[in-house]
Amino acid sequence: RWVGNVIWVADWPGWGKKGDKVKCYVELTVTEDGNALVGRFFGGVGSSTWITVYDAASRKIMETGVSSGGTTRFAVFYKDDGKWMKSIEGSNPDGTKIKGDVTITISENGDKHSWSGTTTLGGMPNDPLQDVWIRVSDK
Repeated sequence: RWVGNVIWVADWPGWGKKGDKVKCYVELTVTEDGNALVGRFFGGVGSSTWITVYDAASRKIMETGVSSGGTTRFAVFYKDDGKWMKSIEGSNPDGTKIKGDVTITISENGDKHSWSGTTTLGGMPNDPLQDVWIRVSDK
């Protein structure tokens, strides 16, 4: 389980408005004999669910999810220069496209994750990400 301090970088359907500062929670569960990770996110008035898997054929860590506001996303995780990266594509329920590239900086023996990077909504840049996540439990 994780707790995060998040600032919405755009207006998100069913979640909140750009600039809102939100305390968020994530719960991750390993499932399917260790072959998948299911995540649940709760922040503001919204929630989301996703599944993350390693695809052996493409040798990529892939993720897909949906939010309570109807936003869908697909992401690929990879390492670049020793840092974890996340490339995101998706759309809001009205069809507006979402894209982004995120750097995940892991510190404090894995108990702190800082997410930075840039995203776009409908081709227009959002504010830079500045999310910080702290592990509160590993059970």
